[in-house]
Amino acid sequence: MTDEEFFGLQRDVEVLILKKIKTALDDERYSPEHLEALANAFAIVHSEKPADIGRG
Repeated sequence: MTDEEFFGLQRDVEVLILKKIKTALDDERYSPEHLEALANAFAIVHSEKPADIGRG
């Protein structure tokens, strides 16, 4: 996978998580813990770099 492909995929996943966060903020059925888990997932995806893939 090239760096360009990686960053494109990363951006797509970030957008999906952000959409889910927006849904969670607008829908009271989501718990604060669920929102926190989504925020943590975004932080993890956002911090990944191509060299990190496959290192565990």
